[in-house]
Amino acid sequence: MVKIAISEPYIHTNRFKILLFIFLFIFLAPAGGVPVGIDITDEAGITVSVPLNPRVVCLSAASAETVYALNASHLIVGRTETCTIPPELEKIPSLGSIAGEVDAESILATGAGLVISGVPPISAETERSLKSAGIPVLHYNALYVDTILPMIED
Repeated sequence: MVKIAISEPYIHTNRFKILLFIFLFIFLAPAGGVPVGIDITDEAGITVSVPLNPRVVCLSAASAETVYALNASHLIVGRTETCTIPPELEKIPSLGSIAGEVDAESILATGAGLVISGVPPISAETERSLKSAGIPVLHYNALYVDTILPMIED
């Protein structure tokens, strides 16, 4: 059996390095660029801060189809009755027939972290309530290819 002697200063040096690494990781990593969200400017020119992987309420067929096509349908927690393509979207609870009829309480009950509104738009009263609750609202008039592409990019 071969024994390796390790001197005492070596052990303390490694402990110090490990403790320093743990300290830096715990206390400095969150402040140093681990993103928790992204700023997005919607079609209306309004910039909102959107959390990463938010629970999404889609209030237009185009937004629901886009989120689905981007393989993020698992994030959708609410929709309007117009959001039916693909048929899998119908498994997600409907909050109303069109965006203008959906109230803030229904949206807040889903635990949403983002609302995507379209045509027709969400009511001004509902949008004010959502903004005061800290829920960002994006607006896209996604009726044509040139208006759908910016939504897809965002």
